[in-house]
Formats: sequence, C-alpha cells, structure tokens
Amino acid sequence: MKRKINILISAVLILLILPLQFGCNKDKLLLQEAEEQAIAEAEISGTSAESLQAYVDQLIEEGVSEEEVTRELQEYIEAHNSDAKSVNYTYTVSGVDIGSWMLLSKNTTDRAEWLDAGIYEPITNMWKDKVSTSSSKALSRISKHLSGEGFNLSAMHTSAYYGYINETYKYNAYNLYTWTDDYWYKDNNHGRIFGPVKVGDYWITLGAFSREKGISHDFINFYEARNKAAGYSSYFPSSQSVYSGNTWEDGYSYVKVRIRN
Repeated sequence: MKRKINILISAVLILLILPLQFGCNKDKLLLQEAEEQAIAEAEISGTSAESLQAYVDQLIEEGVSEEEVTRELQEYIEAHNSDAKSVNYTYTVSGVDIGSWMLLSKNTTDRAEWLDAGIYEPITNMWKDKVSTSSSKALSRISKHLSGEGFNLSAMHTSAYYGYINETYKYNAYNLYTWTDDYWYKDNNHGRIFGPVKVGDYWITLGAFSREKGISHDFINFYEARNKAAGYSSYFPSSQSVYSGNTWEDGYSYVKVRIRN
C-alpha cells in the first residue's frame, strides 16, 4: 500500500512541477521523472516533498484507508493545479503597468513562444530613466549600457515582437536587430527591447532576454541572460528585483529593474 501511495505522491509532485515549468501546457503533463527525482527536487507552493510524505505517513499510521489517502491526494492535485494555471498577463513592476510576456501582436495574451516549443518568453528586464530628456536619449543610454555588458546588435535572430507598457504597445526598438553577446552559432544570451515610453517622470523600456545553445538554438534558460542584461553601469547604477506572479520555464519569477534617478 505504501509503495502505491508513494507513487501517487510522485504523481502529485510532477503534475505540480510541470505546469509551472511549461506554461501550463497540458501536452507536457507527462509523468516523465523518476519518483526519487520528484521527491528530491519538489518545492511546490511552500509544500515540500518531505512534508507531503510526512503527512501521508501520518494518515497511514492513523489507519486511514488507502482509498481515502488517494482521494485526499487527488484533491490536492486539483486544488494546486488550479492555482498553477492562473496566469498574470499584466502586472505592476516598480509602479509601471507592463505585459508579462514578449508578444506576437498588440495583445497582452498573444505570448511569443520559443521556436514553437511550448515555452513562452517572459519580460525579464526593465530600465527606468529619470535623467534623459527624450525617448531617443533614453534609448541611447540603454544601448550604451548593453554595449558595456558585452552585447551587440545582430540581424541573426527573430525580431518581430511587441512589449506592453502602460497601455502602449511598442515594437522591437531596433526593428530587424536583436541584442546578443556572441555569434548565433555559439551559445549566446540575446534579447529584444521595447520602448521607451514615458510614465510619470521616467522613460520606461522593457527587455526580453534568453540564453540558447548555438546552431541548434535549443533553449537554455532566461535568468542568466536576464542577469547579464541587467549588469551594472554608470548609466543605470541602482537596481531592484520585482516578483511577477508568474513562474517561467526554468523556475524564476523576477524582473530585474535598473534605475537612473
């Protein structure tokens, strides 16, 4: 009996992990991971694999039937999967209403997908510029910042995307060009930026950055590219991280905000 319950616990953990990792794509809800890996790695909604196992062990020790334990675990799956499926298409970051994702059109729900692989591409970066006196100067400041972090403009990446800032949709700021830190046929961090848009006293620009393998263009992660694009420079000397409310493919949920006051 306990072995069967353990397998169901693994199913619970995997079914909770996969929606978070793959944008709640039902086709991805496959029990592909070993029980031991699920137990070792799961930390879902504040409930660790160990505490879930301890709860089940307690029920068994109290003489609760296998059917009842199974029913409770199934209810747990339904409740937490319902929570995991909620998606914030817009949210407030550092006082600015932005879209959560890089977009295919002027629609906050039309999320751009990584090479049609079921991985949606989030907004990873924001720049707030209170110093620049025009949109062009604000964009120039970001260009100098990214150049200082090792990025250059390249036409060897897709570029036809939008970002959403405070009720305004902005097309890729460099049209056919994308910022990247290496050649397309090598492992590289790359991203598009959207803006600037004036919001209050600040010019706001967004970035959607990701890391990929070279020629194959296989997805690696978002957070490494996000952190490199955030970097540090005299153009944007202060920073903060803001929780988005969504969980991306590789598990992080924070937008890096660089500020020039």
